[in-house]
Amino acid sequence: MNPERRELAPGIEANPEVVGGAPVLQGTRIPVWAVLRAVADLGSIEEAARAYEVPSDRIRQALYYAADLLEEIRVGILA
Repeated sequence: MNPERRELAPGIEANPEVVGGAPVLQGTRIPVWAVLRAVADLGSIEEAARAYEVPSDRIRQALYYAADLLEEIRVGILA
């Protein structure tokens, strides 16, 4: 295991040597932000999964991670 790699959430990791340290689907170079845009642009989790050639549960992991991150930001602002 790469010591620089950090698991941020189930199925989501960050490594400064991969996509500049952006959160990505584990074991890929697919950034979470790109997954979010793919779901928005393509209209469904299944279409995004097909476009990236990953199982749909990997797309859901990215969505859950993004939702959790937004909730952490909201709570931080209100604290």
